[in-house]
Amino acid sequence: MKKDAFRSDKNQFTVKIRYMGLYMAGLAAILIGGIWLGDALPVLTVAPWVSLVIFVIGLAGKKLLFSVK
Repeated sequence: MKKDAFRSDKNQFTVKIRYMGLYMAGLAAILIGGIWLGDALPVLTVAPWVSLVIFVIGLAGKKLLFSVK
């Protein structure tokens, strides 16, 4: 076992209250904006199988466009 195994590490992860507050404020702004614009923006209803087809086409396009040769 290492000698410094039980010493406190200066590089440990710490939660900073300021950054947590900024994250919460950004999250609240996104949620409020989504609720506020929800009635104004169009909503397209898509069947699950159509959604799967769109996903497969997008995945294939991503592989073709961004594949490394």
